[in-house]
Amino acid sequence: MSTFLSVLLTIISILSALLLIGIILIQQSKTRGGLGAVSGGMAETMFGAGATTVLTKGTTWLAIIFLISTLLLAAVTGRMSSKSVLERNSSVAQIAEKQAAEEKAAEEAKKAEEAKKAEEAKAAEEAKKAEEAKAEEAKKAADAKVDETKKAADAKVDEAKKAVDAKVDEAKKAEEAKKAADAKVDEAKKAAETKVDEAKKATETKVDEAKKAVDAKAAEAKKAADAKAAEAKKAADAKAN
Repeated sequence: MSTFLSVLLTIISILSALLLIGIILIQQSKTRGGLGAVSGGMAETMFGAGATTVLTKGTTWLAIIFLISTLLLAAVTGRMSSKSVLERNSSVAQIAEKQAAEEKAAEEAKKAEEAKKAEEAKAAEEAKKAEEAKAEEAKKAADAKVDETKKAADAKVDEAKKAVDAKVDEAKKAEEAKKAADAKVDEAKKAAETKVDEAKKATETKVDEAKKAVDAKAAEAKKAADAKAAEAKKAADAKAN
């Protein structure tokens, strides 16, 4: 509405100004010289003998119309300008408020994001500590199991070592017993060989003695037989003679 009124008042002002200029130009000049003489003749021809009164009144009314339309146009334009300035200021204020709200929201979002990151970092740190504690406990449990397994293995190794040492000792004792038995066997063998040698020597001595005795007896018997044979031969020879 204000725009339409402003346009209408502008058109009225322009038309009134143009008409006012035209009427002023065609009015009679008191000196009737120059342009006034020409315009005065034209006015008398158009409006008759009372043309001066009509042109004067027209000039007055056109001046009033021009002045009123100009004032109204200035008032409407000023109002529109004030309204535009107010709207612009209101828009600027709204934009500023919107920017401030957006900045505040961004700041709050940033703080919320930082708080969220801090909470996430805290949660991650706590989770890390919990994982480290679990890992430490698992390591301790594993170390304890390893120690128990190592102790059990060491105990079994000690038992096996003791068993092996016992068997080795038994084997050593058996070896020593074997050596003692072998020594006894060797001694018995040597004693038996000694006795056999002694018996053999004694037997050989006895055999030699018996052989010598037999030889002596055989020699004596041969001598006796020879003596008897000689005596018998002699007796036979004696009988033969």
